[in-house]
Amino acid sequence: MKKMLLYTGVLLCFLFLGCDKKIEKKITDSQTVETLNNETNNRLSINDNLSKDKIEEEIIIPNVGVNENIEEEKKQIIKILRTENLQALGIDKIVTFRDLYEQLSVQYNEIERINTIRIDNYSIESFYGMELFTNLASMNFNNCVISNLDNIIFIKDFGDSPIAPSLYFNNCTIGEFSDLSQISLKELLISSFDFNNVSEVHLPDTLRTLHLPDCKNVLKCFNKTFNGLVSLNLSRNELTEKEILMILGMCPILEFLYLDDSYFNENDEFIFEVPNIEKLHYIGKETSAYN
Repeated sequence: MKKMLLYTGVLLCFLFLGCDKKIEKKITDSQTVETLNNETNNRLSINDNLSKDKIEEEIIIPNVGVNENIEEEKKQIIKILRTENLQALGIDKIVTFRDLYEQLSVQYNEIERINTIRIDNYSIESFYGMELFTNLASMNFNNCVISNLDNIIFIKDFGDSPIAPSLYFNNCTIGEFSDLSQISLKELLISSFDFNNVSEVHLPDTLRTLHLPDCKNVLKCFNKTFNGLVSLNLSRNELTEKEILMILGMCPILEFLYLDDSYFNENDEFIFEVPNIEKLHYIGKETSAYN
């Protein structure tokens, strides 16, 4: 009986120890599985990231509008339109300003930002479409052949600016001298022009500065009073003293007058009465004026 109890006790001990080992083994196996699972998940996570990076590298995400606008981005923006700009585009003459606008749009962006035009030795048939140049403040033409002055218009309002808008025709051939009285000009230059070939001349009332150097019969320009004219250039004109006095009578607030030396010599005194003239300017000399 004692032996049976002893065997039973030994057997129970072995069973108990065996259970511990199995439990320990189960716990160990569970930890191993968990560890393996963590490592696997980490590797999967890393692989996922690598795959994602690889996908992002291989897939090119389209930037909407880039391809469509790439040509536009290559275009330049200019504020001053010069003769060389026209020559670069193969423009040998200006048919209309609307055509000019369309031709410039091929090479340049935002044509509306052009504020100055300076063109030499070109033929200009029409200013039609000039309103498209909405920021234009000044046009300067040198040695150009201009069919007529119709459709000249400055869209932008420059407020009290003393110089804008401004228009310059230097030694230009003008076929038809149109009525300019409706243009809100602040400065106008017409040089080397024969007004004998013009039936009537109507200049803007808004002028503050008027240049008429080296012209013939400029008296045609003074058929009305210029109440805002401050500066007048009559250099290299064939005018008598009486004609000059008549012109000054049309400019009640004139401050500066430009004339040639030919009207004066050391023994002559040129006296005139204009309310606000401060100085009399003429080539080579300067003298005070009597108010």
